[in-house]
Amino acid sequence: MPTNYTVADDPVQEVLSRLRKVKPTGERQWSACCPAHDDNNPSLTVGVGADGRALLHCFSHECTPAAICEAIGMQVADLFPSNGSPKPAKSERPAFDTLECYSATLGDTHGGTWVYTDIQGGPVLGVVRIETGDAKRFQQLHPIAGGWAFKAPTGPLPLFNLPELANAERIVVLEGEQCCDAARTLGYIATTSAGGAQSPTKTDWTPLAGRDVVILPDNDAPGRAYAETVAKILTGLQPPARVKIVELPGLPDHGDIVDYIDARECVDTEDIKRAIDELIEAAPWFVPQADTPKPQAKRVRDALEWQPFPFDVFTEKIQRIILWASEAMGVDPAMLAIPLLAVFAGLIGNARRLVIKTSWSVPAILWTCIVADSGTGKSPAIEFASRSLYRLYRRAIREQSDAMASFNAKLSEWKKDHAEHKEDAQTTKPQEPILARVVIDDTTIECVAAIHAENPRGLALVRDELAGWFGGFDQYKTKGRGSDIANWEQLHNGGALIVDRKGSSGAPRQRLYVPRGAVSITGGVQLATLIRVLKPEHFESGLVARILVTMPPARLRQWSDIEVSQQDEADIDGIVDRLYELAPEYDRDGALSPKFLGMSGPAKAAYKQFFNEHCRELHDLRGDLKAAWSKREGYVGRCALVLHLTRWAAGEPGVNPDQLDETSLNNAIKLIRWFTNEDRRVYAALSGGSAGREDRELVALIENRGRRMSVHDIMRTSSRFGTTEEVETTLNRMAKAGAGRWEWDDHGGGRGAPKRLFVLGTDATNE
Repeated sequence: MPTNYTVADDPVQEVLSRLRKVKPTGERQWSACCPAHDDNNPSLTVGVGADGRALLHCFSHECTPAAICEAIGMQVADLFPSNGSPKPAKSERPAFDTLECYSATLGDTHGGTWVYTDIQGGPVLGVVRIETGDAKRFQQLHPIAGGWAFKAPTGPLPLFNLPELANAERIVVLEGEQCCDAARTLGYIATTSAGGAQSPTKTDWTPLAGRDVVILPDNDAPGRAYAETVAKILTGLQPPARVKIVELPGLPDHGDIVDYIDARECVDTEDIKRAIDELIEAAPWFVPQADTPKPQAKRVRDALEWQPFPFDVFTEKIQRIILWASEAMGVDPAMLAIPLLAVFAGLIGNARRLVIKTSWSVPAILWTCIVADSGTGKSPAIEFASRSLYRLYRRAIREQSDAMASFNAKLSEWKKDHAEHKEDAQTTKPQEPILARVVIDDTTIECVAAIHAENPRGLALVRDELAGWFGGFDQYKTKGRGSDIANWEQLHNGGALIVDRKGSSGAPRQRLYVPRGAVSITGGVQLATLIRVLKPEHFESGLVARILVTMPPARLRQWSDIEVSQQDEADIDGIVDRLYELAPEYDRDGALSPKFLGMSGPAKAAYKQFFNEHCRELHDLRGDLKAAWSKREGYVGRCALVLHLTRWAAGEPGVNPDQLDETSLNNAIKLIRWFTNEDRRVYAALSGGSAGREDRELVALIENRGRRMSVHDIMRTSSRFGTTEEVETTLNRMAKAGAGRWEWDDHGGGRGAPKRLFVLGTDATNE
């Protein structure tokens, strides 16, 4: 325990740390409650003198600086800086008798008090949280004879909850005492180090040597750096601790375990703990890296790493639904969030459009795709995201059934009237009711056009497997070239769609016309399948660039007793219904026309800044990735429109459905920046498999030759390769990526030596 106390060389900060309700009022000036009298309305001004001294003035009771200093345990001499010269040491004296006394002086700014103890439970350090507006700071005190003195004791600090750590089978390390309290409500033995994320090296970690430790970092760069530093310290102990770093899914920026629990306020603590335990069991053990990568290499590596989905772009109600449902299914929350975006967009359809500037507006049309292997849970996630669409469909079928009964009765009456009064019948033939639809799963452009023509408001195409969508682009051809790609691009742009349907049994052609297309798409595909079905024209036309693709990491799926609550299902149904009830407008010819939303001034300014930054980044890109990024500038507006209207549909206060605000625009920017990182990851995976430009051309060549070719056949027909070894190497890489396989052709047992062929697809005999 230290025996001397010296006031810090920054007397202003020392004074401020002992006051309550501190607020900045100008440059180098603050207001606070005066401690020398009963003051709930801040009447004390604290300023900085030319020499660095603390200037005190009470406007209410005109309390003297001496009285103010006495009230906070200081002397008038302490208001002057030492300027590098040590002050004469004075006997250490307590500032407060108890921590409770100090906490009481803080009033409403007191955010909590915690005590660090030695192994026997004796107090060593006190930490008091002080909250002023949106800011927070921590005051450290240490016990001395007669009370508590400011500042921490000298020497290594103890771990929080040190006596409880002795017999724990597993210890959870978090950042901050409040997080430890939250973890304890779940039944964990939790600890932290004093001083926050920047000070883990000031703590004695040796009590954790040889122990099993789980670190749950905050969702920000300092939090992850803290976890990494602590993990390296623990694995360097003798004997080393066994460490796992586990990031809680779906945390907002700067979020922690407190936010994770608060988002599940209606969930039993046992279920929350069970979900975290599953994450812990699935996480790998931490292995310290001996070599530190060069800064440039690290930036490239980080760009290709998975970044957690930014859930704070959604309103809180939607965040809770996604997080809870994803834990129930055991999938990464992005697998639910991405299809939900497209579902919300499909519900809005042609009802609304966002004006970015007079000559440029964007629709609520999103194309999303989840790239994941079979068995990773993408199918149940897509099914959950789209179940409300099918609920609307079932309701429409019931309503049409009732309408058909009325229609049939009116039709019979009309026929009877015309049969009896052929010449004088004036009634108009009743029209058969149309089935109102918003969800479809048929990917043929003819079927989409037929349904869309009857439902001009817009559609959502939901397919568990999108491979059939890509594979169907060549079904309708003009002069040997697939025409469906151009039709789909029209639908993505919100343009007009015209499809001539061939009549059956000699009937005349029927022209299907959609004046304003709006089809949002969501679905999944395996990486190997995507590599195989993508062809050069899919990239060259810009079709692939129009898709927001994500490739979430596969989680170890284990049984979970977590269920999606009836309230969550009711909430999602309510959002869906409200979006679907958005009414479009109609022009003077009676044709459907979307209602246009404008941007607020701050939203427009934020978009301008993003646009310029994005274009600078885009300038240095090349090839397929540049094509994808070029579409993201418009996708910011599309996503902003969808996010804004879902905020309104979820009942978020203060959201004007007729004008896009800065919050929605910034959320969309954050979302698209996340997608641009996914673009890098997915396009790197495609290029590293067999979907690089040259490999796609090779796939197209083999496709056109009956889906199977020998090495020598490829050498004769392709100018890409110089040797057969190069062909073998490329085909082996494609086979490893799942784009094809080798097989022997023995000519059906006939004459000739067996020939080794490369066959597209993993199961060519069934294709």
